[in-house]
Amino acid sequence: MLSDTTRKALTDRAESICRKYKLRRAYFAQVLGKRRHFLAGFGETDYSRPEQMVLGHNIALFWHGELNEEARKAVMDSLSKLARTAGTELLGK
Repeated sequence: MLSDTTRKALTDRAESICRKYKLRRAYFAQVLGKRRHFLAGFGETDYSRPEQMVLGHNIALFWHGELNEEARKAVMDSLSKLARTAGTELLGK
């Protein structure tokens, strides 16, 4: 189960990503095979198809808006530790 502290960290990080890269919405999900389980996010609900990147540890980031390759790399690098923490908590370890 995800702790309140980690859920807040995911929400805060989603908000900072939205503001920094001017995205409409960003959110994190647990990868469960072909399914995705929403964990935390920021922004208005958007029914268009989101972009996504798997961060590792069965955690993915979804976003609505544009992220160039340089921004994607920066986001991936900045989220690796948080993804590891969330993934470990979800596994119950």
